[in-house]
Amino acid sequence: MPVSETIGSYAFYQCAFLSRVTIADGTHYIGDYAFAHAGYLDEIHIPASVEWFGENVFELFDGSINPDLVIYCVENSAAHQYAIEHGINYVVESVPLTSPDFILPDGTERIEAKAFWGIAAKWVQLPESTVSIGSQAFAYCPNLQRIYTPESCTSIAYNAFDQVTGLTIYGISGSYAETFANRYHFDFVSVN
Repeated sequence: MPVSETIGSYAFYQCAFLSRVTIADGTHYIGDYAFAHAGYLDEIHIPASVEWFGENVFELFDGSINPDLVIYCVENSAAHQYAIEHGINYVVESVPLTSPDFILPDGTERIEAKAFWGIAAKWVQLPESTVSIGSQAFAYCPNLQRIYTPESCTSIAYNAFDQVTGLTIYGISGSYAETFANRYHFDFVSVN
């Protein structure tokens, strides 16, 4: 069954006995009042794919937010920022790296130039042995959304992800992957 990209406005409005929710990865938008007046909701897991929140998503009848509500989210994600801006308790979770759709074998050290040019994968996991990613290695991959790059990777060609938009690079905070992401304006999510 495909994942809905949107949780519609008022989807769980006044769900009195709703207490814990996990939103599926691939959801991009949570609509206006989606969980409003759900007074017993105290735990919600929101994936990094959620980019937009509507109005008063978690509002109670008196206009406040349940003080027991905790948002579980990925650091620096839209959900993380939403929790901070609205004074909601949050727990930063590490990004699950167990279900990418393309995993390179252990022992792979170099991703050669144009090695995966145009592949259809959405999520790529490089092994901990990777030290470099060559020129246009993942260029023209229209579906590529996430790539895990290990701390051992200290060389990434400036055009490794040529013509890839909306890519998020996952890696270790302070690693070359983070430096590369910042330099070339990719989103970066720390997994440590």
